[in-house]
This record gives sequence, structure tokens and C-alpha cells, in this order.
Amino acid sequence: MVSMEKLDKQTVRDMLLQAKDSKSLTWPQLAEKIGRSPVYTAMLVYGYGQTTEDEADALLKVLDLPLEIKTVLMKVPHRQPAQPWPPTDPFVYRFYESIMLSGVPMGTQRCVAAIALRALAAIACMATAAPSSSAGRTDDTQAETVFRDAREYTVRIRTQIETPFTEDRQGSFSGAGFLVDSDRGWIVTNAHVVGQSPSEVKVA
Repeated sequence: MVSMEKLDKQTVRDMLLQAKDSKSLTWPQLAEKIGRSPVYTAMLVYGYGQTTEDEADALLKVLDLPLEIKTVLMKVPHRQPAQPWPPTDPFVYRFYESIMLSGVPMGTQRCVAAIALRALAAIACMATAAPSSSAGRTDDTQAETVFRDAREYTVRIRTQIETPFTEDRQGSFSGAGFLVDSDRGWIVTNAHVVGQSPSEVKVA
């Protein structure tokens, strides 16, 4: 039995993730069992979305978790990040970086900003919409494929600079990049990630 006093979004998130791992379920497998897309399912588990009663019942049944969790799953989320901030996941970081570095400049051109926001909204809708038909599931699958493929060529970069030139600082720095040629080992990233000084660069 779970103590009601200790139930919050973070606690329930941890319980759901632990139950998912203990059953060795992948996101697509869990999604299929509750009749939702993988991204939408992950959004519910991480607490970024508000479940319906049916969705909460389905999750609890599949993961063998107590009914006390149901009320928390159905609460309106506060959008608290379920990861370090700024994000360290290379894929998620690209979205963060695009807004952090380009948000203000785009804001000076309202038309450009509106287009960019619509594009991001379209991606979010494709990724998180609950499927209501076979066509909806096809759209979700296509979005899943795009995100999954992007992860395959997105890398994390860590740079260590011991003796910096005037343009750089001494220390350890990290960022993300994209693999553009696996045969040659070419990776595209921002200049500030690797610096201009002699440095040790590690890619993961």
C-alpha cells in the first residue's frame, strides 16, 4: 500500500518507470498495451500530460501498480522537467539550444518567429497526440521514426581545454553535434563546443 501523503508527480513517475523496467517493457510495447503512441505514453509516464480515467486504469493494470496512483495521474501537470536543466540529452538539447540562441533574434521578425513556433507546435502535436484512428497512428509512427533516426546521428561532445588561446577559457565543456559522415568520422557542431585552442575532444 502506498502512503497518500507521499504521492506526487515525481514519486509516481519513479514508480511507473521502475515498474516498466522491472517488466522489461519498451516504450512501443507499453504503448501498444494501453492503445496509445509511444511518445504519448512516455509523456503520461513522465508526468507531462494528464491521463484520462481509462488511460490511468490501463497503465496501472499493465504495470501492476496500486489504484492510489490514479488520482495523481489524472491531475493537471505543472510541466516540471524530468531531467537536468539545461537538458543533457543530445536530442532534447538541440531544441533547447535553438530557442536559447535564436529565440530573441527570431522575435525581432514576427513572421519568422510565427513560422518557427508553428513548426515546433506541429512536431509536438505529431509526437504527443493520442491516436484516435488508424490514420492518427500512422502519423504518430512517422513522427516516432523521425525522432528515432535523429537519435542515431546525434552525439554528445565533451571538450577539455588546458591551455586556452585568448578566444577560449580553460576548463571542461560539453554540447551536442550531428554525425554527417560515418566513414570519415565527420561531426558538425558549434564552434563554442570545441573551441579554437588545442583540446581533448571526446564523443559519445
